[in-house]
Order: sequence, then C-alpha cells, then structure tokens
Amino acid sequence: MNAIAANFKVKVADVEQWLQIAEALTRSSRSEHGTVWFGCSRSLDDQRHDWSKLAELAVG
Repeated sequence: MNAIAANFKVKVADVEQWLQIAEALTRSSRSEHGTVWFGCSRSLDDQRHDWSKLAELAVG
C-alpha cells in the first residue's frame, strides 16, 4: 500500500468554493478502484487557510 499526504493553503477568497471542490474530490476519489481511504481536513491552527488531503491506495 502507498500513503499519500498533501498539505496546501487555500486563499481566503476561495474557501467557500474549495469546500464544494473538496466534497466532489473526496466522493470521486473514494469510488476509484484501489483507494482504501481518502479524506480532506482543515488545520486546527489555521482553519481558513491550511488543508490536507490524505489517501491510502492498494497497489498491485
């Protein structure tokens, strides 16, 4: 299995749009073959800007 983690910042002006994108991304990623789990989360330190994407993929 492979684990993937990505941390990034979302511009304040784009946070509302990002919530919609993150929801669609999470649903589609979870339905892909080989995905064990996938999620998006906000930072506790900076909830307006810092986001993470986490995924575990079954390979092979």
